[in-house]
Amino acid sequence: MKKGLMAKIGAIVAALTLAASCLAITHLAAEPAEPGTFLAVDQTIQEGTTSFDLEIKIGENPGITGAGVHVGYDSEYFTLTKVTDTGALNGKLHSNNYTMNPFYLTWGDDTPEGNNTVSDTVVATMTFTVKEGTPAGKYRFTVSTEDNAILNYDMNEVPFVGVDGTLTIACAEHTFVLDHNTTDPTCETGGSAVYICSVCGAEEIRDVDPLGHNYQKGEVTAPTCTEQGYTTYVCQNDQTHTYKSDYTDALGHNFQFDHTITSPTCESKGKALYKCANCTATEERDVDPLGHNYQKGEVTAPTCTEQGYTTYVCQNDQTHTYKSDYTDALGHDYQAGAVTNPTCTEQGYTTYVCSHDSSHTEKRDYTDALGHDFQFDHYTVEPTCETGGKALYKCTRCPAEDIRDVDALGHDYQAGTVTNPTCTDQGYTTYVCSQDA
Repeated sequence: MKKGLMAKIGAIVAALTLAASCLAITHLAAEPAEPGTFLAVDQTIQEGTTSFDLEIKIGENPGITGAGVHVGYDSEYFTLTKVTDTGALNGKLHSNNYTMNPFYLTWGDDTPEGNNTVSDTVVATMTFTVKEGTPAGKYRFTVSTEDNAILNYDMNEVPFVGVDGTLTIACAEHTFVLDHNTTDPTCETGGSAVYICSVCGAEEIRDVDPLGHNYQKGEVTAPTCTEQGYTTYVCQNDQTHTYKSDYTDALGHNFQFDHTITSPTCESKGKALYKCANCTATEERDVDPLGHNYQKGEVTAPTCTEQGYTTYVCQNDQTHTYKSDYTDALGHDYQAGAVTNPTCTEQGYTTYVCSHDSSHTEKRDYTDALGHDFQFDHYTVEPTCETGGKALYKCTRCPAEDIRDVDALGHDYQAGTVTNPTCTDQGYTTYVCSQDA
């Protein structure tokens, strides 16, 4: 064995033994083994057990020659009575002073291969007695390594950590309390839960009954025109579970007039749009005919030949009218009016005019026409003794004219020159026509 290595290990043992008395022991849970670890193995004993063995194990081993490990415990409840080395690590150097707390486990081997290959192995067993009155529960056993206490063959420090272990003293009668649900129960299906003893930490999985529904009054949905109102009841255990109750009747539509689509007339229907005041619904409705609303209108007076009447006009459509309240025709009331004198060719008469309507007239009291009073005016063709002529005659009362034939004048001979007889000729008297010499 190298003298330097053994000397250093000895010095470390002395230093760590002095420091061990200052380490505190507390109740904590153990951590899992990791590479380069010394650890105390968790175990459980029943309440009333008087002694137990605590195994110290090396986990992953990156290669060591010597090692020093402190194992601490709660001396109020436990007494170390024995340490048994398993021989898994060479060069056991443990002390026989079991009153040390923490207790120091040491190994040293100066050969090159040393303790390089030992891993995942129990290296020592520590036997403890349980003091009377120790309560059930969990107790931590600390495992710690110190600087330069774990070395390889080249005297270099090898990184190691200590992992505490837990001793569980199980209750003779557990006091289980709910810790958590492993499977949550629903309203209709059961679940499972972990119960942990509040004294010793023992665990038990139990079935959990279905929760059942816990319905509480939720949202109130008001009725609409076409749908009932209702209250939604919501399960407080699972809000996807609901049911509807407390229904109220649908309101029905509240249609109000909006506008006229087709106006009604006196005799035909129209169309109107109605809109619901509570929703978007619409409805077309027939609109009754207006019917006639006749009012007294213009009064037409009677004439001589036509009855009088009153025209009644519909106030909804003024093209609709009717006549009523007829009065008798007046008849004519003729009065003598202008006298028209006769002319040469036309009779004379008196015009009678109706007093009710001056356009109505009647001719009466006729007198004979006068006839023309033609008087000679001049010859248009002078008559001769032997041939007739033409004469123009004009009426003295009117512009009428008349051309008349004029008889030949005939001769009107008057004694003229007397021619005495001669010896041979008779004498004679020449008679000359006074009309034409």
